Amino acid sequence: MSANTSRSRTGSLSARVATALALAGAFVLGGAVGLAVPTAVAVAGALALAWGVRAAASDALARTAVGSVASIGGCAAIAGAFELVGGGNQWLFALLALAAVVVVLETVDGFSTPNDETFRLVASESASVVVVGLLAISVLAPTLGSDVAAKLFDIGVGVVTGSRIAAFWWLQVGVLAAASLLPRAIARLDALVTGWDSSTGLGAVADRFDATPSELPAWYRAAFIGQLLLASWGAANALVDGFVTARPVVGGAIDAVLLSGVVHGLLLAVNLLLCAMLSTTRIQRVVERWAGDAPGQRVAVAAGGFVTVAVGVVVAALVALGVVDPLVTADNTFWEPFRVLRTVVPLLGGVIASLLVVTVAVVAVQAVLGAVTPTGGGFAVAAALVFAGTVVAAESLPAWGVVASVALAVLVWDLGVHAVALERDLVTAAASTRTEVVHLTATALVVAVAVVLAVVVGYHVVPAAPSLPDERATAALGLVLVSVVSFAVALQR
Repeated sequence: MSANTSRSRTGSLSARVATALALAGAFVLGGAVGLAVPTAVAVAGALALAWGVRAAASDALARTAVGSVASIGGCAAIAGAFELVGGGNQWLFALLALAAVVVVLETVDGFSTPNDETFRLVASESASVVVVGLLAISVLAPTLGSDVAAKLFDIGVGVVTGSRIAAFWWLQVGVLAAASLLPRAIARLDALVTGWDSSTGLGAVADRFDATPSELPAWYRAAFIGQLLLASWGAANALVDGFVTARPVVGGAIDAVLLSGVVHGLLLAVNLLLCAMLSTTRIQRVVERWAGDAPGQRVAVAAGGFVTVAVGVVVAALVALGVVDPLVTADNTFWEPFRVLRTVVPLLGGVIASLLVVTVAVVAVQAVLGAVTPTGGGFAVAAALVFAGTVVAAESLPAWGVVASVALAVLVWDLGVHAVALERDLVTAAASTRTEVVHLTATALVVAVAVVLAVVVGYHVVPAAPSLPDERATAALGLVLVSVVSFAVALQR
């Protein structure tokens, strides 16, 4: 993955002003309906996302890693802002958040092919890491902040040492499992450690303990199954108990081995260690396959996912210690012990969902730009979203606010068209700031005159027509006038 070598639009005055106007318009519209804080958070998240996408395309691993973290953090901020939205304003907020994402990505060339691929790679790799981390935390979480693990351990001890026959049968299971796992674990360790010849020494000794089921004598397999059946037969257990009780010295030794659980615990620890040794090479292969030929680059791209999992681990520890309350309240006694899961699962799950939603939105806009190719690219899409947001929020805005918002959308579109045209015509040359200032001033004057005309007509002419409601007529007339002005400007370009 190489850095994007084309000139960024962040150096274009028209692009910067168009972005600032679009973000300001989104913030004003959000504030008009009581969404000032969520909109501000979404705008900040969009800015972090755009900067992260640009940084992640760098050849420097440290910058790529920081860009990955910023991208994931931006998506998480946008998703978190949705949690602050109340009432029936979700659709308006979605339009404003998408407008912010589109305009900032367009400004930093986020919809160019290299950057688009970079964002998808960052999102997919980070999401994979978060999914794996979520699964690992979900498996380990019941041991934190609850007595679930202790209860399961007590149940296991009760089952294993429930009777002398059952304890003897489970003891054989542990020995057979260790005998079967030991040679394989030594072979895996031999493959992992360079220069260790396991054909002699420990490896040869381990092979002697190999006890796969097919190699066991038929009589022992029959006796093994018979013991399992006898363990649940009360008469058999009573007979064995009587035999052991009648011999206090021997019986004490038998009970120390079978009923104390110490030997079973040691065998369990040995088997877990052997399973861990067996899993090392499999984990190594999975990691090597995931890292590919450039492990540093892959880790840098997925840095956002690693940081997210680290945050999840810290939050899990704080919840387990009682410093932080669970994010989700338990609605029944079954979920009450799972304090950690009630926080970590929604937290990391929300990050995964935010990555999915933002990625789908960006891909959808990319598809629209590829199919329709509107004049001005992403700036045109952002202007259309601001316009749509204005229509949705029109009831909460005064008439002049509706006209001004529509005029702002027109201005964003025109400046975006100018920025894209300069980039296309000048290629790598720097655009003349004086030319951009002249264009910006002229466009702003035209749009300002249109707004003033629309407001004056709306407040002085429309009231003369009593059959029309005042506010609706003003808004409609303002939209028509500004549309006419925009088409007039477009025809003259």
